[in-house]
Order: sequence, then structure tokens, then C-alpha cells
Amino acid sequence: MTVTTSFKTIAEINQVHPDSWVLLANPTFEKEQVQGGIVLHHAKDKRDLIEARQSLDVEQYDTITCTYTGIYPKEKKLWTGIHRRIKVE
Repeated sequence: MTVTTSFKTIAEINQVHPDSWVLLANPTFEKEQVQGGIVLHHAKDKRDLIEARQSLDVEQYDTITCTYTGIYPKEKKLWTGIHRRIKVE
């Protein structure tokens, strides 16, 4: 479990947790981009992050969010799945 108590900038978070999903408490934003926050947990898989969130006491924080510290891959598979669910009548 990775719970810190100090605020970290997104640059610091990227350096310590590259290519990871990070759960942040009390995040700051600029133009809808995460600028920093308190790192509660990090994981390579987003599902692991969601599971870890359930065991954390997040009620003590004003807000929480998750962000990906790497370059998010554009997968054609995602778009194919979305198009298959759209019904054309």
C-alpha cells in the first residue's frame, strides 16, 4: 500500500511511478489536467487501483481522482467494441 501524506507535483509522481495508474487525494488541476496531489496508491493495472481504493479510507479527503502517468495507448480494439454496440435502425 502506497499512502503518502505530502503533496507531490505530477512531475514528481511521473518520476517515481512511471507508466502507472495513480490514485490521488486532493488533486489540483489546471485546464482539466492533473497537476499534483497526495499519492494514495499506484498500480500498473487500473483494476488493481480500483480494488485498492475500496480498502482505503478516502472519506478523509475532499476529492480523489486517478490518472495515468505514461502515454495512454490508443487501442483500435476499444473503438471497435464501441461501434459494435451502436445500433443503426
